[in-house]
Amino acid sequence: MKDLSRKFLFLSLLVSFLFAGLLFLEEARFSRGSFDTVFFHIPEGDAILLKTPNGKFIAIDGGTDETFTRALSGLLPFFHREIEAMIITHPDLDHFLGAVSLIQKFPVRRVLVSGKNSGSPEFQELIMMIEREKIPLIFLNADTDFLIDGVSFDVLSPSRSLVGDGVLSSNDSSLVIMARYGETSVLFAGDLEFKGEALLLREPFPIRSNALKVSHHGSKGASSLLFLSAADPEFAIISAGEENRFGHPHAEALLRLQAEEASVLLTKETGDIHLSSDGKAFSFTDSGGSLLRSRENGFSRFLKKWFNECDRNLPP
Repeated sequence: MKDLSRKFLFLSLLVSFLFAGLLFLEEARFSRGSFDTVFFHIPEGDAILLKTPNGKFIAIDGGTDETFTRALSGLLPFFHREIEAMIITHPDLDHFLGAVSLIQKFPVRRVLVSGKNSGSPEFQELIMMIEREKIPLIFLNADTDFLIDGVSFDVLSPSRSLVGDGVLSSNDSSLVIMARYGETSVLFAGDLEFKGEALLLREPFPIRSNALKVSHHGSKGASSLLFLSAADPEFAIISAGEENRFGHPHAEALLRLQAEEASVLLTKETGDIHLSSDGKAFSFTDSGGSLLRSRENGFSRFLKKWFNECDRNLPP
């Protein structure tokens, strides 16, 4: 009888230690009371996770495959895996396709989309899956703002009058969202291109932000000087895989960012980028946990590599 009691006590203590260890690991992933944004290093597209001060999770886009879902499986707390909102900025494959596996893997409370229609069978299948799972589907435009756990989300684009009428491309119909927590702000620009940027600048919305998710992965046809000047970010984050088929980011976009004196962080150089705000200032770390400071990034290395490649291609 005493042996059974000792075994029971030992098992109880072991379970308690394991439970405490899990809780410690969960606390270590994110700072309590902070607003966190993780820009994941994926092969194509965008995949972003937000964590509010009290631990609610919002996903923005999902890339093209299950890379985002696998990353979240290792990152989300064991006892809390619910996604408060899944935001799909626009119906391009490299932004929504990975959301399919995410919705299948994790409980999602609501899905937020722009009103842009897509004829692709993959997007239609995603919408049908959302309806089958009875997940609320909410259409956003520049008139719909919302608040989640002390973080405000201001939808700046697209304008309701321009959604779905064929005037705008899928990229320029991207949801553009300003997230604010305390004195800090992050502007998520989707895949906005020059036309969409110009239309947004006509609106009365202030777009100045501390950090900018650079539109369209740093493509040549996005991030105009006027747009960057209005946003005036201290930090600019570009999501682009090493072998992405479009060769993003483009040197012209990087030079425009340099002209605005923004510190550029590239996922292809640093891996996942973790932004954390205490409501007054940001800190950045890479996938290895190393602190990324202003100006200490892969931008200069990337430009040097690009210019060296140009030199090699010049005729002798």
